[in-house]
Amino acid sequence: MTVDTPSPAPRSRNRRILMTAGGLLLLGLLVTAYWHWAAGQVMAGLENWRQQQIARGFVVNFGEVDLTGYPFALDLSLSSPEVSAPDGRYWQGPAVTGNAALWDPFTINADISGTHRFGGFHYGGEFRGLAQQASLQAHLDWDGTLNHAVTSVADMQLLYQDAQLLQIGTLDAVLGPLRPADGEQLQELDFDGSAHSILLPEDGDTPLGNFVESLSLKATLRGPLPAQKARQALPIWRDAGGEAIVHSADVAWGPLNLHAKGGAKLDAFLRPEGQFGTRISGLSEVINRLVERGQIKPAQAGMLSFALLSLGGGDARNIALPISMKDGLLSAGPVPIASLKPVL
Repeated sequence: MTVDTPSPAPRSRNRRILMTAGGLLLLGLLVTAYWHWAAGQVMAGLENWRQQQIARGFVVNFGEVDLTGYPFALDLSLSSPEVSAPDGRYWQGPAVTGNAALWDPFTINADISGTHRFGGFHYGGEFRGLAQQASLQAHLDWDGTLNHAVTSVADMQLLYQDAQLLQIGTLDAVLGPLRPADGEQLQELDFDGSAHSILLPEDGDTPLGNFVESLSLKATLRGPLPAQKARQALPIWRDAGGEAIVHSADVAWGPLNLHAKGGAKLDAFLRPEGQFGTRISGLSEVINRLVERGQIKPAQAGMLSFALLSLGGGDARNIALPISMKDGLLSAGPVPIASLKPVL
């Protein structure tokens, strides 16, 4: 005997349909509310940074700002970003497109490929950086303040007045975080950057050649960053105890390899002063190239080689050389080698 299973009551089936529809509606409302909250955080962070720069005397414009991507993404575009400093220096960038993950609106990834223009320097003219591939990752704090930024550039040309200065294979840099002053501890801003495969103009007259394998710098700028023009800001920075701390600086250029670390301040005349410890290799090869090019005589090369042996403790291939800047003089060990002028 077959027993038929009764089908669900129509009322129960309708209730499930209504509950499913209500759940989907609630989910849609939550996604919509969260997207608008996240979009607001991105826009607030952008505007907070702009207002911070305006408070320091800068002029900041983004052009047309557009934020799209609802409901699953945050896509940002700036049509014509530009920044002008109080002393007249300026940067003008290409149109920028960026995005942030919906679950992390405080990390913005932007494509900044294109032409970047820099100008307003005391010697006049305009620099142009042509970046085939360039990206910027900005990390914001919960209040919208910029914590740090990471930049990566590939295949870049730098021109001045339409004349090519150099080509850069890759350039990577991290700026920040900015640590505010706390009691007697001064404000600090970190920088960590490196460039590789740098090609200089072929007509450059240097025994090192026109190819730089790599440059790198890891440093901390300590002290306040005043909003005034550089001529007024630098004395304020100096008097507040401002200092540039170089944790490491490395150069690999032709036969020359250099590593340095130390720190520098500004003296009463705005001349750099400080001390660096350096380790240098390849100077013997540089001296040989100078002789081959006729830029120094063999007798001068012999005296230089003897000096290198003395500085290197009998090994001219690897020299530990202290560099000092004081009272307007740049000295290598105890020997003054050049005069120093004010930075402005």
